[in-house]
Amino acid sequence: MKYYILLIYLLAFSLATEGNTAVKDSLSEALPSASSPLQKLEIMTNLMDLSRQEEQVEYAKQLYWLALEEDEDYYKEAALTEILRFYVNTDAKDSAKVYLAEAERELKGKARDFLVTYMKTIMDVRVVYYTKGEDRMKLIEKYKLRLETEKDMPVLDKISNYYLLGMANSNRVDPKNQDAIYKEVCYYMNNLIELSDNIPLRYSYLFRLNTLNILSLMEATPENRVKASLRYLNMQKEYADTKEMKKRPYTSKRHLLNAYSTLATAAETVGKDMATHYFNYFIDLNRKYPEDAAFSAEYDRYFTSLNYYKSIRDFQKAADYNDSVIYYFRHGDFQFDLTENIVLTLKDKIDCLDSLHRYKDAYEAYKEYSVLLDSARTRSMEKKVEDLEIKKHVDELVVEKKALEIDLQKSRSQLYLFLALLILSICFGIFIFFRLGKIKSLYKELQESNRLVIIASEKAQESERMKNAFIKNMCHEVRTPLNAINGFAELITSDGISPEEKKRIQQDHLYELPQHHLHDERCAGNRPTGQQQRGPPAGTGPHRPALSPRDEQIEKVTAEAGYPLPGRR
Repeated sequence: MKYYILLIYLLAFSLATEGNTAVKDSLSEALPSASSPLQKLEIMTNLMDLSRQEEQVEYAKQLYWLALEEDEDYYKEAALTEILRFYVNTDAKDSAKVYLAEAERELKGKARDFLVTYMKTIMDVRVVYYTKGEDRMKLIEKYKLRLETEKDMPVLDKISNYYLLGMANSNRVDPKNQDAIYKEVCYYMNNLIELSDNIPLRYSYLFRLNTLNILSLMEATPENRVKASLRYLNMQKEYADTKEMKKRPYTSKRHLLNAYSTLATAAETVGKDMATHYFNYFIDLNRKYPEDAAFSAEYDRYFTSLNYYKSIRDFQKAADYNDSVIYYFRHGDFQFDLTENIVLTLKDKIDCLDSLHRYKDAYEAYKEYSVLLDSARTRSMEKKVEDLEIKKHVDELVVEKKALEIDLQKSRSQLYLFLALLILSICFGIFIFFRLGKIKSLYKELQESNRLVIIASEKAQESERMKNAFIKNMCHEVRTPLNAINGFAELITSDGISPEEKKRIQQDHLYELPQHHLHDERCAGNRPTGQQQRGPPAGTGPHRPALSPRDEQIEKVTAEAGYPLPGRR
């Protein structure tokens, strides 16, 4: 039976290889005669998709340099994805870092962010998935610590953290606690799917592929596994239906094989007919694209057939494929220990033999299972201890970080208080400075006001003195002519003067006296200060002419009044 299956596999593989070679040859011939740079890019992309391993990387590098010349972002991204996938999966870290730098420099926006983050995450996933020891523990601690402490972490970083922590436990085998392990893995993976639901498929596709694959295998209930499998299959069909992917019919069918494989083993949920349909489709794809198998075409076919026949309760065929899987695990050229996988396969074989009532064969299988189970339990205990140590260390780091955050908050509070006091002091100093300046300005204004008040006071006093002097002078000036007028009035009203004389006096002297007095005052005012009068005034002295008795009487009156007679100087 095994020989027959192997013969069919080899025949299918040879036919598929020959078909791929013919397509590659035709594309290689068409490449030099491409009518446009875009057509040349499409041909080069198909050659890359048809190739595998080193040959694929060489085509990807040629595509990348051509895309750089034409400045085509999509083809840059497609080429860098395959280049990085190869170098990361072969642990060629130096080469991977070189092309990661190229991606960061040449790609833009989300295409750059998601591709670079995914490839860096896969580099860490390979450490936690395939290795043991301190490096693995440190990486898990780092990712757990970030997830627990960085509450405002960007969505892309959260997706990366969930992916690594889910993958870290996805290869653990512990028959007694397998459900708990699967539950923890599904917790991280479901969170990843929820976060990436609203992100365009072009960017989130890389993260979601493996995540949905794992959920289709590890969800707690058959219904949830089928739901994840259908979502896994439909997402690939949606992605293949995009404008860019329609031009790439030769991309890897690995995840498409995985989706049909999981659906083929879900006969209890989807029914035997649908399960058979998915199983036949899987076998067809497996023979057509053997190079795209996740593990190997042979193992994928053995594993799917085992679970398919078990789900439709054909336990005899399931037991036969159990033997094939165990043989493959034991004699395959693998770089890691598959003892835990053999334990799970033996358990399935025991169940199948028990259902067939082949108790003796079941007992022999159980003895082998018990021996390997002890070894698996030992490894499981070691991993549990390791996980506990990681958890303890992460908790210690979380506590330490929170203590540092509290100290930092206190330091910040003290710094803010100090800065507030400093600012307050500066403001108070500025207030005092301007206040003193204002006081000084007001003091100067007060001094100026006092000076002006003193000047105004002096002017008021001077004005008062001038007013008093003016009043005195006016009183004198007014009183003097009035005395003369009174004297003349008495003179002309006296009985000793005749009417003719009174009339002549009135005409000659009464109206001339004030005018003469005012003329004398103007003359006195126009005379320079301190000027001495030279000689006696005219009309005085020894040469004064003789006066009539009437004139003497008039002069006597005017003399008593303080004014000389007009014409008598």
